[in-house]
Amino acid sequence: MTLWLVLGAMTAVALALLLRPLLARRSRPAAAEAHDVEVYRQQLAEIVRDRDRGLLTESEAKAAEIEIERRLLRAADGARAAAQRKAPGWAKSRVTAGAIAILLPVLAIALYVQQGQPGLPGAPFASREQERGRDVAALQARIAELQARVEAAPHDADAWLVLAQALRGAHQFAAAADAFAQIVALGRSDAPILAAQGEMLTLAAGGVVTPAARAAFQTALNREPREPRARYYVGLAALQAGEPNQALDVWLALEADSAPDAPWLPILRQRIRETAAQHDIDVAARRPAPADGGAAIPGPSAQDQAAAEAMSPEDRERMIRGMVDRLAARLADEPDDLTGWRRLARSYSVLGEHDKAIDAYQKALALAPEDRDLLLDYGEAILAARGGDSPDAPLPPEFVPVMERLLAVDGKNAVALWYLGLAALQANEKAAARDYWERLLVIMPKDAPERAVLERRIAALAEDGG
Repeated sequence: MTLWLVLGAMTAVALALLLRPLLARRSRPAAAEAHDVEVYRQQLAEIVRDRDRGLLTESEAKAAEIEIERRLLRAADGARAAAQRKAPGWAKSRVTAGAIAILLPVLAIALYVQQGQPGLPGAPFASREQERGRDVAALQARIAELQARVEAAPHDADAWLVLAQALRGAHQFAAAADAFAQIVALGRSDAPILAAQGEMLTLAAGGVVTPAARAAFQTALNREPREPRARYYVGLAALQAGEPNQALDVWLALEADSAPDAPWLPILRQRIRETAAQHDIDVAARRPAPADGGAAIPGPSAQDQAAAEAMSPEDRERMIRGMVDRLAARLADEPDDLTGWRRLARSYSVLGEHDKAIDAYQKALALAPEDRDLLLDYGEAILAARGGDSPDAPLPPEFVPVMERLLAVDGKNAVALWYLGLAALQANEKAAARDYWERLLVIMPKDAPERAVLERRIAALAEDGG
């Protein structure tokens, strides 16, 4: 009997709450739906900001956006319905209220008698982790489908591009870099593709602009001097090489050349402020005048490009080959020309003659054994010649001593710390790898998005006992 009294009281309270608005002569304006719409819109904007700051992964942000968008659509439909419906008349409201008062208890009791199971535990909501797991599984299935597609059509550059973008979204940066390398090998070597390849190589290296990545960025800039992504990472490479002034010059020129609504401007300006503050550099004094309008990375002039484009590929190659041969002949008579050896080595690298580039770099380093840029370029040539520029390839044995020399010259060189850690890991010296990468982590900006990749690698080493 007590149970039924309690249930009756609960029913009465529920009826009072339901009938009150129906029996009122005037209805209040329903603004809750409109408020929900605005709240959900603000939540979507916050998700975008968290993703851009690196607080959410791409898959996490996508899952959250889908859920908020569902709620936003429901709230928007409710707001439209609320705006369209009219307040019920007094007589009509009384009829409706009476029907509810009579039918609701009867229907509730009948339904409970037929379906009620008081001992049944409540069904829990699916957790966010389960939703994320489904998103990840769907993305992995998509990647597997795309991998099957490129296996069936290995010469389809468009298929490789779709796969590369999917791998990038899944944060499989090393695999994405390999996919972009396939695209370049198939002849799609335009500046955005090369810049994307360099970015994937950088992210696969925990945010370090490796020699292979620098080569991709520089080639992109040779094709399009204003390519924004390549210019940003060239600046980052300068910063990691201990040249903050050079990095700021590159970034400030990129800022001046960017449209006011360019999506990369917020991150670029934040990096400029942090670098200037950390190294006590007056940014205002370095900011280029508006009339300059030039890129920080010089490229061929318009006349040079037009003349080269007018030639056939064979004529263009013969022209370049003649220039390189004349330079090599001159250096044979003037072996103390450091700038000449540097130019010759880079020319051989562009031509793909990496062994000749290595020889030229060795002659240049004999004249300037502690030149950081030369050591980096020399290491890059070794990687290219020995097939070690892929993120997962074993490092050539002669490459590691070059990085050791670079670290001896510059104890905080990010490239050297990254590669020496990788070399230690490949030698199964996990404690040494962790030591190098923890030293690299110390010199990275606290909010750099690349830190997350490096931190995961260090954590994995710690779990393996390194």
